[in-house]
Formats: sequence, C-alpha cells, structure tokens
Amino acid sequence: MTRLLILLAAVLVLSGCGPSLEEIQNNAKASMQDYFDTDANMRGYKIKVGALQAIKENGNTYRGIARVQVGGEEYPVSVSIVADGENLMWSAERGAFMFLMRHQKEPAPNYGAELRWVVQVASLSDASVADGLVESLTKTGFKTYKRQSKEGMSRVFVGPVSDRTEADRLRVQLNSQHKLNGFVARYQEPE
Repeated sequence: MTRLLILLAAVLVLSGCGPSLEEIQNNAKASMQDYFDTDANMRGYKIKVGALQAIKENGNTYRGIARVQVGGEEYPVSVSIVADGENLMWSAERGAFMFLMRHQKEPAPNYGAELRWVVQVASLSDASVADGLVESLTKTGFKTYKRQSKEGMSRVFVGPVSDRTEADRLRVQLNSQHKLNGFVARYQEPE
C-alpha cells in the first residue's frame, strides 16, 4: 500500500511539472509574433497574432488554431506545437499563409541606391520570336522588354520591380499563366 501511495504521489507531482496549456499557448503565440516581426520575408506584411487556442494531442504535442491579422482581416492558421517544458517549436502546414498573396507587403526601408529586380523569361537566338514573346506578354499586362546580349541572344525580361519577394511572385505567376520557367535577376540599366 505504501508503494502505491508513493507511486500515486510521484505521478501527481510529475504531471504538474510541465508547462500549463495556457503557458504553451502564450509561448507559441509569442514565438509566432517574433517570427513575423523579424523574418525578412514576413515582416513587411505587418502580421499580428491574435488568439491561439490549442489542445493536447499526446505527450508533448499540441494542435491549435492561431488567429492572425493582416491588413484589417483575420485568418485562421492551423499550427502544430511541440513543447518539452524548456523549449517550444511550432510549425504551420504547407500553404497555411497563401492568404498573404492577397496583401501587399510594405516595402523595406531604402538604405542607399535602390535595387530593382526582373524576371528573365527567355534567351532566344531568333530575335523575331523574342519580339513576339514581348508583344504577347505586354498584351496580357506585363511590363516586358528585350535586350540583346554580346553573344547575339535576345533576352526577354519582365519588370523591373522594387522588391525581391514581388519578383519571386511574378516568376511564379509567369510560370502558372504562361508556362515560362524564368529566374529572378537584378535589373541593370541599359548601357
């Protein structure tokens, strides 16, 4: 009987040693906010984490919903949380932040000369084919131009844009709408 009481007391003590659900929710919320405030790709969106509600799955894993605000709108984001009492790690499912595509990111401060970015969508030996591509992309609303390389290739570019993330989105858009697998490069003024 004494062993049973000691075992029961140990279980009660150990079960109360870990962080409470409220502490885990608050720590995960603070960690998310810190990430959104400091990550170079996220801070321009001015994301604010509202409430985070979680439930214990098993052991030290939790599932939850974070309410995040962007541009005056609120979005639910499903998160997984692992907390061991000293450390906490959260993750969101792939695609959880797709709603950011609807919002403009605030530009980063300009410290000196402005960098601009383009998407190179083609490098063609036939200048007339390059001209046709420029015309086609321009008709669909893209700011497009062509440059001749020293090797005689006609390179077709879309842009410039002032933000690298915007150029990355533009590259994805060109790939999905026109099946053009371009790459992002720094814009260079014509010589």
